[in-house]
Amino acid sequence: ETRNVLMREYIDPKGESLILTLVCSGGNSGSFHPPEICYAGGEGVEFLEKKKETISLEENKNLEVNKLLMKSTEGLTTAWYWFLAGDQFVSSYYQQQLHFLLDAMRGKISDGALIRVSAHDNNVNVEKNSKMFIKLLMPYLKK
Repeated sequence: ETRNVLMREYIDPKGESLILTLVCSGGNSGSFHPPEICYAGGEGVEFLEKKKETISLEENKNLEVNKLLMKSTEGLTTAWYWFLAGDQFVSSYYQQQLHFLLDAMRGKISDGALIRVSAHDNNVNVEKNSKMFIKLLMPYLKK
């Protein structure tokens, strides 16, 4: 239910790539769903693992994210994702939706986003590169 989607592929000098996906709501909370729903629609996608992870940011701050490991006909893919609810980053879709509901009850419409960083596991440094990318990305998402 949104047209506000940005997808960018970033490739380092070694040819290893990461994909950044931003889905912005523009005040429409129906714009979101957990990425597992989209991935499950892919042909032959098998979820191998889903867990919460904490990524260390600057100034003793941490970001809790969801980590998915999937297998498909294209190989292994790892994705880290989290949500923006107003001015808060949350790892839970339900936390985000609760935030929207509480703001709506106060007569306020909040913006939100789904942020996802994904990579195919054919690159050796997928874990390290993805977490460093997320750490470098966060100051720009707060603006």
